[in-house]
Amino acid sequence: MFLPIIILFREYTVVLRKIANCFGLKQMKGISIDWKIDVSINEELGNYWNCIPGMSQLSLCVQENYYRKHLKIQTMNDNSLEKLRTSQRNKKFISNEMNYDILENNRYVD
Repeated sequence: MFLPIIILFREYTVVLRKIANCFGLKQMKGISIDWKIDVSINEELGNYWNCIPGMSQLSLCVQENYYRKHLKIQTMNDNSLEKLRTSQRNKKFISNEMNYDILENNRYVD
């Protein structure tokens, strides 16, 4: 009994989704009834500098100035420091770590 369900799983789920759609149940965002994935996410965020919360911005700026003055090192270039210092805050902020290394995430590796 379970073998036909496993073999025809995609077809069963398409039929079930069409029935659910007829009853007005919401469809998953970004996936069509035929399981075609079309994800277009736009959270209407600004650039990185505009999405840093104010206290994190202040912390990063003070930290960078301390590094430059007392330790004679810099962790960001002058252009980045100026953007950090002068950027206007958006209403939406980045909520994870500010120093998250996107290159360490396997989803973004070429």
